[in-house]
Amino acid sequence: LASQLELINKERQFLLKEAAAHAIAGFEPFDFAQGKKILIVGHESYQEGVIGLVAGKLVEAFYRPAIVLSLGEVTSKASVRSVSGFDIVQFLRSHHEHFITLGGHPMAAGFSIETAKIAQLQEVLEVSADTLLSTEVLTRSLKIDLEIPFAILDEKLYQSLQQLAPFGMGNPEPVFAT
Repeated sequence: LASQLELINKERQFLLKEAAAHAIAGFEPFDFAQGKKILIVGHESYQEGVIGLVAGKLVEAFYRPAIVLSLGEVTSKASVRSVSGFDIVQFLRSHHEHFITLGGHPMAAGFSIETAKIAQLQEVLEVSADTLLSTEVLTRSLKIDLEIPFAILDEKLYQSLQQLAPFGMGNPEPVFAT
């Protein structure tokens, strides 16, 4: 079973690497010079199981909300990731008429859509994002929780902080400056 899981994991990592490289390569510096505020990309080769991870990679690379679609003949599935300060599911719900299904939370969402309606949705979302997303929201920032002296950074402090885990959206990992 461990060998089988390892094989599945390696295959998934390969699919993620390929899809992320393809998606990132699809955006040119021109797109950002022209003020692109939301990233929307889809392809038939994108597997549903990795599109959320690909959307996350796009957010990491460009710091823009990202929608990645696994394109099907009749219907397509999408996974969406956002940036801090922009409620992506509320944004998408304001255009609910375009979706077959839609769900998520402020930082991540998913939806299904008729493939024939994707171009229309892209146009609507790009126009809407252009008015709603400010430069401040699209500027990456680092929130420092506490400034501490370098001398107190040690294994004991690290172990104490690990007792606060698991870290995630509702329990962010503390960030210190020294």
